[in-house]
Amino acid sequence: EAKQAEKEAIESEVKAKGIEKKAKKAEDEAKKREDQAVSVEDRARAVEEKAINAENAAVSAEERAVEEEAKAVKQEAKAAEHKTSAIDAEKKADAAKQQSKKEEEIAAKLEKAAKEAEAAARKVEAAAEKYKQKCAETEKEFAKAEEKAAKAEQEMNDLEEQIKDAIEAVERTKREAKNRLKKLEAIANDPDSGIVKKNKAKNEIAQLKSSED
Repeated sequence: EAKQAEKEAIESEVKAKGIEKKAKKAEDEAKKREDQAVSVEDRARAVEEKAINAENAAVSAEERAVEEEAKAVKQEAKAAEHKTSAIDAEKKADAAKQQSKKEEEIAAKLEKAAKEAEAAARKVEAAAEKYKQKCAETEKEFAKAEEKAAKAEQEMNDLEEQIKDAIEAVERTKREAKNRLKKLEAIANDPDSGIVKKNKAKNEIAQLKSSED
């Protein structure tokens, strides 16, 4: 029984070490995923910053378009005053209006693209945050697994101590029985011992040998 218990203790120790190794590997994987989440979050912020810059550029382009349109209006007013150059001024005004319209269209497209980019950046940032939270939850699970492994290891150590104590108790009992057997055999073989004492010693010897079998 002591050998069987010792064998079970060794198997428990091997299992506990395997659990501890898996927990360590899982913890490394969780840290790696957390680093990846941080990297994704940084990229999302960079995308958001670019979107803001693009939006600012769109606003500037729109302002320039308004200025160009104002210039075109002034040029058209001057054309009315100067009849000799009215045709040329009108053409310039039309060209300025067309250019202004194009710039307005470009500015509108840029602004729309900037808003879409900003929305995409927010989605990426939200996904990164969600992924980070998932990594944190995974890390907690790994911590629980590691705690269980440590508890199993402690239980294994306690069991090992109990097995050692049991083996020592068995060995001690064997030594005591052996010493008792020697004393009883000495009494049984002693010609000076009485018959009753010899018979009692012989009976106890038989009982001890029977218990050993």
